[in-house]
Amino acid sequence: MVEAVLQLSMGLPLLVELLALARPRTVEDVDADGNLADMAIERFVQWITGPEKRDAVRAGALALQLNEDVFTAAAGPGLVT
Repeated sequence: MVEAVLQLSMGLPLLVELLALARPRTVEDVDADGNLADMAIERFVQWITGPEKRDAVRAGALALQLNEDVFTAAAGPGLVT
C-alpha cells in the first residue's frame, strides 16, 4: 500500500497526504477514481488569481520534467514571461 501511494504521488507531500486521507484498503483502491491528482492541483492553484496564470500552472503540472521549451509547448507562447 505504501509503495502504491509513493509511486502514484511521486513523493509530492500534498499528494501523499491526499492519498493517505482516502484510507485505501487495497492497492487497487489507491486513487481508483483518478480524482486525487486533480484535487491536489486545485489546492495548489486556488490562491492564484487570474485565469491565464492558473492555466499556466496547470499546463506546467503535466510534465514530470519541465524546462522553458516544454512549458511553452504545454502552456502556449503567450504565457511564458
